[in-house]
Amino acid sequence: MLDVVEYLVGGSLVAAGYLAGSWAARKTAAKAKAASPQPICPCTHSIGHHKDQKGACTSQVKRREFRNGPGYIEVWVPCGCLHYSGPELLSTFMVRELKDG
Repeated sequence: MLDVVEYLVGGSLVAAGYLAGSWAARKTAAKAKAASPQPICPCTHSIGHHKDQKGACTSQVKRREFRNGPGYIEVWVPCGCLHYSGPELLSTFMVRELKDG
């Protein structure tokens, strides 16, 4: 009888450790994902979807159009964003010149 109790206690400790580790990993992954800045415009499109990295958005978005009668349909329309207003990318880099010897 004592062996069964020891196995149950050991198994529950292993399960508790597994669940605690899983929870901690999810929490740190979410924190790391939120901490890294992404070049995303308020229109939710990246800088690559904008002309010349400052111009109008060239992507399309899905919108609902209501028709006469019940229901609606979803159609793709051009994004209404006129200019990229997300975080700025680094434009120049300062690098020291390499010397031989």
